[in-house]
Amino acid sequence: MYLEYVTKMAVSGGLFYSYENLGIQIHHFLRDDLRCVFTFNRLQHSPKTDLIIPLLHQRCTSDKDMQIKALQLLHLDIFPEYKTRFGFREVCSGTTTTFVLFKKLQLRVFEQAVSLWLYKHSIVSHGQILDLLGRWDHTRLNTEKLLIHLLFAEAPPAFHMGHCRAGRVLALFDEVDMRDHATYETVGATWNTFLRIWYTVETPALRNIC
Repeated sequence: MYLEYVTKMAVSGGLFYSYENLGIQIHHFLRDDLRCVFTFNRLQHSPKTDLIIPLLHQRCTSDKDMQIKALQLLHLDIFPEYKTRFGFREVCSGTTTTFVLFKKLQLRVFEQAVSLWLYKHSIVSHGQILDLLGRWDHTRLNTEKLLIHLLFAEAPPAFHMGHCRAGRVLALFDEVDMRDHATYETVGATWNTFLRIWYTVETPALRNIC
């Protein structure tokens, strides 16, 4: 349904023409129950600032307008109550600004899981987990590296319900397992806690809308 809508609504020069496979990527994002976030840099596009950001600042005068316009530009307004189902954040790191789209319910559940297992380590505070995405580099803490992948539901087969088979991701998890097993166990526990909380949401309909 989403792809059909995007095909009808996309206009020349818009985001869906500027980013190859944008509609397909968001379609996969919407269908994956466990995936929490989507970013344009996953599409390996060259600009340091995502193209949606100047559009928002050019057209919108308030945060409320920007929230609505961002979701409309991605054609997510096809879904009922889209304003309460999705959110976004602009995350800055040096000269790079990343647009992060997230599913509100999944992210809240993931944050609950993180707070249960990582509060002693002060790796990330509740409500700030998306900021991890704006500081991607090879020197970040192992906990953060693995959490980034879990936010995209890139859990290795060794994790419960893990189905990611990307060599680069698997190699990272294996390396952390060998060199920093305590962190590996902590992140694995976070993932299992997330799944337990997620699949015990009382109302299935509430879970499915996100």
